[in-house]
Amino acid sequence: MMSEKSTTKKFTNFELVKWLSGISFKEFQNGKNLAELCSYEKISLWPSVISDMCVVLNNKQVYFKEPDETNKLGIIYKKLFFAEPLLDFGKKLFALSLYSIQIFKRKKKKHKVMFFSLPKAWRQVYSLNGSNRFGDVHYNSLIKEFSKEKYDVEPISVSPIMNFRDLYNPISMFKRALNPDNLLLPLEMFWSREVFMKKNSASKHFAEKWESIKKGDSKAGFFTYQSTDFSLKIFSQLGNFFTAHFANITRHTKWTDIRQPPSQPLPRW
Repeated sequence: MMSEKSTTKKFTNFELVKWLSGISFKEFQNGKNLAELCSYEKISLWPSVISDMCVVLNNKQVYFKEPDETNKLGIIYKKLFFAEPLLDFGKKLFALSLYSIQIFKRKKKKHKVMFFSLPKAWRQVYSLNGSNRFGDVHYNSLIKEFSKEKYDVEPISVSPIMNFRDLYNPISMFKRALNPDNLLLPLEMFWSREVFMKKNSASKHFAEKWESIKKGDSKAGFFTYQSTDFSLKIFSQLGNFFTAHFANITRHTKWTDIRQPPSQPLPRW
């Protein structure tokens, strides 16, 4: 099941998305399909796997390794229950400071447009005339256009801080906060005890699911597409999601959950 034939054949993203979507509701293991196995609180997170999976399936590298038990720092961080909420609280303070330093540049606008992007999407953006400026590589032209007075629009850039171990992220976030064209709204400023408990519960839930999947018997050839066996790459990517990404996604949904009153007042626009 875990073997993979070497192949140089490439598939288009459309082909892979269509195939992965097609197997979503087929029985995969113990009477469950992938959409069910990737569910938490009646919401399936399988669609979030498909987009990343397309990149991995056409790449020779495998991205997941089992946790290294010799990594003492990682073991200590995992064992100390207060380590993660302490780090998250530090991120919240950093996020609030980023939000606060932008007050002086705020202008009252009639409309607001929100863009979601990751910290590393903000870097030097080159234009056709040879000039460059610091901005979002995906939305820079839209943010710049919407910031013009004639639209009466305030562009809002929504982003997680990600990880302090990558020093580029805090530096990038400060540059974004000082950018005059948009307001930066770090998601970590909405962190709370409820958010931490939800992520912790999701982590345990998906860790148990992953152990069950690894020990269970899957249908032979389930991850074979046009005579190419993608079992190794797909299981490697699923390992990433079940051990980390799914829990983070549930945390993000809790941050942005508007179905119930938040534990603290949201910043006023």
